[in-house]
Parts: sequence; C-alpha cells; structure tokens
Amino acid sequence: MVNDVSLAASALVVVATIVAVFQIALAAGAPWGEWAFGGQNKGALPVNLRISSVVSLLVYAVQITHYGAVAEFWVSPFGIDVAPVLDWVFVVFFSLGLVMNLISRSHKERNLWAPVVAVSLGCALVIAL
Repeated sequence: MVNDVSLAASALVVVATIVAVFQIALAAGAPWGEWAFGGQNKGALPVNLRISSVVSLLVYAVQITHYGAVAEFWVSPFGIDVAPVLDWVFVVFFSLGLVMNLISRSHKERNLWAPVVAVSLGCALVIAL
C-alpha cells in the first residue's frame, strides 16, 4: 500500500531526476541560461556556471538516492542514522531554493522553478515530519 511518505518520496525522485537532466543539459551547453542561476545569461551558460551545474548534480544524486530509499525503491547507502538528518537538510535546501527562485529577476526562472521547488518543499516536509 502506498502511503503519503512513499508518494512524496516518489515524487521527489521524479522531480530530482528531471532537474538533474536539466543540469546535465546546461553543463553540456544547452541555450537555457535564462532559466537558471538568476536568469542573467541568455543562451548557453558561461564555463563557471556550467561547472556549477555539474557540482549541483551531486546534490541531485544524493536526493535521488535518499528519496528512492525512502520510497523503498532500493536500500539506502547512507544508514539509518543519516536519513533523518538528510530529511531536514533537504527541507532547508528547498526552503532556501524557494526564496531564491521567488526573488529571481528572471520571470522565466521564477515562473518555472518556484512552483517546482514549492512542491519539492511540501514533499520534503511530509517526509521529515
């Protein structure tokens, strides 16, 4: 039977996977700079922000791994003591991300990512609580 935590974790796996693919595309030079990192770069991102996209993939990999384990898709490599810490780390991460997206000068970035991060924050809170 699917419960609220499992459903929220499954949703977070899907969202994190989509965002990871977006970051891979940015790192590879996709012309979507207006949709990321403050939206100040039309076209492809400069090298420093492409590197930031690659680094952010580590965060999304941890999210996918953690929330996939919460949804019982696989066993967590992080251990039982780390799971509650990760739950709250991601609540803080999504909270900060929501604020940053809401104050972005880029309408494209704000309109796309603020709702995505808000849903992610809601799911993370369901899991953490």
